[in-house]
Amino acid sequence: MAERTPGGCGGCLLVGAELAALVLIFLGWCASHFSWDPQHVGDPIGAYLMMAAAVAVIAAGAAVAAAVRGASGIAWGQGAVVGLTLVVMLGANVVGKRTEEEDRRQACHAGLEASWCVDTP
Repeated sequence: MAERTPGGCGGCLLVGAELAALVLIFLGWCASHFSWDPQHVGDPIGAYLMMAAAVAVIAAGAAVAAAVRGASGIAWGQGAVVGLTLVVMLGANVVGKRTEEEDRRQACHAGLEASWCVDTP
């Protein structure tokens, strides 16, 4: 029977905390777009992508530290978190830009007077 290493539970907790941070960042961005006001325009995605990038940097640092210490399971897990975070950031950038354009267009049609409302159809 294989013996358990004490770092396995810590690695799972670290991955769980990083994924929870990504979920909270996403929910924060979604909450910024929720409003009953038809002229409301939510936050741009850029600041939220920077927060997600910070999670990726922390995971990359943890992966390097784990690899140096010989904890290959934790290093691979953190590498997976880095990859997942980068994929999520690419997808969120596309969705965020599209959502921002749609929110701005709807706000302009609702009567918002803003500089970006001059050329909306």
